[in-house]
Amino acid sequence: MSYYRQADEWLATEEELLTWFATLAPHQRVAVHLINPSHWLGLPECRRYVLQSQGYSLSTYLASHLTAAEFAYWLALADDLF
Repeated sequence: MSYYRQADEWLATEEELLTWFATLAPHQRVAVHLINPSHWLGLPECRRYVLQSQGYSLSTYLASHLTAAEFAYWLALADDLF
């Protein structure tokens, strides 16, 4: 998705990566710890965290790239998940 490709434009700081790692549940930390930290930004969850921490929210991005009807549909899907 083009939203996640925005993260290709910069490197995440070590602090951002470690802050993201700290947000993970213990069982997720075990799995992610096995991955070299230089590859963490390749994980969609990490990319989204970094993008959002730098002010690039997914909902704002989608609102500017979808029609009003498509965006409303996406919001309804998100509401159903939570």
